[in-house]
Amino acid sequence: MKLRIRKSTSWLFLLLMSILFMGIGYATINSITGEIKGEVIATVQSGVFITNVEYIKDIDANLNTSNIVYYKGTMMQSLIELSDINPNSEIEYKVTVYNNSENTYPFVGVLYDEEFYDNPDINFEISGFNIGETIGAKETKEIYITFRYKNGVLPERTALSSYINFKIAEPNRLVLANSVAATGKYLTGTITKEKIETIEFKLGKEQPEGTAEIFDASEKQDESIIGYYTDTDGNNLYELTFASDEVIATNKNAQYLFQNLTNLTSIEFNNFSTYGVTGMQQMFYNCSGLTTVNLSNFNTTNVIDMQSMFGNCSGLTTLDVSKFNTSNVTNMQSMFGNCSGLTTLEVSNFNTSKVTNMNSMFGKCSGLTTLDLSNFDTSQVTRFGTYSGYSYGGMFENCTNLENIDMSNWNTSKATSFVRMFIGCSKLTSLDISNFNTSSATDMGDMFNNCKSLTTLNVSNFDTSNVTSMYQMFSSCSGLTTLDLSKFDTSNVTNMRYMFYKCSSLTTLDVSNFNTSNVTSMQYMFGYCSSLTTLDVSKFNTSKVTDIRYMFQSCSGLTTLDVSKFDTSNVTNMHNMFNTCSSLTTLDVSNFNTSNVTDMVGMFGFCNSLTTLDVSKFDTSKVTGMAYMFQTCSGLITLDISNFNTSSVKSMGNMFDACTSLTTIYVSEFDSETNSGWTTSAVTNSTKMFGLCTKIVGGNGTTFNSSYTDKTYAVIDTAETPGYLTNINGNQQVNRLISASSVAATGAYLKGTIKKIK
Repeated sequence: MKLRIRKSTSWLFLLLMSILFMGIGYATINSITGEIKGEVIATVQSGVFITNVEYIKDIDANLNTSNIVYYKGTMMQSLIELSDINPNSEIEYKVTVYNNSENTYPFVGVLYDEEFYDNPDINFEISGFNIGETIGAKETKEIYITFRYKNGVLPERTALSSYINFKIAEPNRLVLANSVAATGKYLTGTITKEKIETIEFKLGKEQPEGTAEIFDASEKQDESIIGYYTDTDGNNLYELTFASDEVIATNKNAQYLFQNLTNLTSIEFNNFSTYGVTGMQQMFYNCSGLTTVNLSNFNTTNVIDMQSMFGNCSGLTTLDVSKFNTSNVTNMQSMFGNCSGLTTLEVSNFNTSKVTNMNSMFGKCSGLTTLDLSNFDTSQVTRFGTYSGYSYGGMFENCTNLENIDMSNWNTSKATSFVRMFIGCSKLTSLDISNFNTSSATDMGDMFNNCKSLTTLNVSNFDTSNVTSMYQMFSSCSGLTTLDLSKFDTSNVTNMRYMFYKCSSLTTLDVSNFNTSNVTSMQYMFGYCSSLTTLDVSKFNTSKVTDIRYMFQSCSGLTTLDVSKFDTSNVTNMHNMFNTCSSLTTLDVSNFNTSNVTDMVGMFGFCNSLTTLDVSKFDTSKVTGMAYMFQTCSGLITLDISNFNTSSVKSMGNMFDACTSLTTIYVSEFDSETNSGWTTSAVTNSTKMFGLCTKIVGGNGTTFNSSYTDKTYAVIDTAETPGYLTNINGNQQVNRLISASSVAATGAYLKGTIKKIK
């Protein structure tokens, strides 16, 4: 761990004075032999203290002048001299510490000051017993400290004199942060979040001139940690400094700590510890101004929740989380959600063995081109996506530049939701999910939506027996040429909306074994599958389906389609159902039950290869929209809509537009008593209703007139009233019986004198 120089003159002065007047426990070490000269007696010290320092190894260090001069408590004085010719020169010591108390203490940091650390060109790193780890009662730990040149660059001075204190004690903690908008006040200060541009954690409480405000930022509200504002550049945005005479630790629940600091450009974690933290959810959420942040001293050993930790940090271009210990994390939902500026992210060493939620973990990381997740343990994950909450989305949603994801070894046996998992991964060219265990899955909505670069996708082993939603599952997978769904069990599926929408390269699709007995919605199911030449839906059970609009929209390659056994008794919407099925030559909808349908707009529009169409039994009593219904059915010659009840229809615009071969349209005369038959009394839009119907002839011989293409001529053609329609019963007047009244059997029948019983 690399540590930076920090100032705390008052603290170091007291420390130095204590060193000068100590008479017990003096010890020195010979840097060549490692022999201790003098000793410290452990029993005379309480708490945690250094018991021994031992030379381990070096690279070209000057061992004649390098030595550990003194140690007492957890403070160590050293004289180091490295090589004057080798920039990679270094020297390593082992520092042994002992806890002589009955308590457990954390290693919270290393304190030192530039006045007593006289060469900033020499850094040190520690290992073994690391910051954030704990030392138990009567326990011994070993700290390895290595001194080397900063950045491997040979400086002018090769020697270092230093006083270093290994801070091993319960730290001072920050006040708990709450979820507050950018316009709200930050922590216990008075400045709003949006006014803060930098944050620094500093050793030593002295404040510079021009300090705008000082506030107590400590958890205990004992001023052990203070915060103060400055505005050195006069831009009305503030530099916030947190200061303490000890290491500053975040609250054990670090959630929301930097949330919504939208103008924050940098954070300096110089005197900062995350020891003991369990929650980091939304810790940096919406810090959209941050471009980089150094988290090298973060201890995440105890963290359970990392939900949205970096969510909406859209300005981040680099982020090193490679050393995060995630062994206890259970929630990674939206952890990097919308970090759209990141081009690389190293998470290959993440331990995800306890993670249950990966919803939108990398959602909208649109800059990422590669992501190594081959070692992810997903055995406990139950959710890879969601439709609800602020973390709405799938694990890789809109990772638009990812080209490959290796998940071949993933265990997905506990996952119930695969919602939106790969939606918008438009550059994925390959995806090996053949080993996915989907036996627990209930929702696969949008799973592969808009994976338009995939040409193959092996889902042949998917267990879909518990799945209820396949909404948009393969929608806009425009590169797929084949798709094997022969083993799909769809017996529990209720939603198939948009399932294959815009799978425009599929030429065949076997759904003949689909069990659709529970499906309620099939809208756009095969919409715009323009390359399909065959499609067997003859066994579909549609008894529960209510919405079937656009189901076969623009399936322009189909020449046949058997929907003769469709049960449409519950369907309310048939809008554009067969629109632009331009190659269909026959279509049997004669048995359709349309008694509940309200929308037939565009239903057969542009089915220009049809020469006949039997809709003579259609019940349209509830239909309000018929615009474009038969538009450009240019092969139709006659059309019997005599059973149509149009009393509720409001739109008939373009209804027969461009039916250029149509000569006869049969209707039934409107009956005002039963409110049935043909009428345009409720129609408000009839523009181009008969546009280009140049061959149309009414029942009394009226021919097409381009001046009358709206509902004006949408009447039965008679000698008195010209129109384009033909009465199915001929043009004679239909004589109707008098209306009957409710009369007992002993009463007279109609207007006669004979009783009903006679």
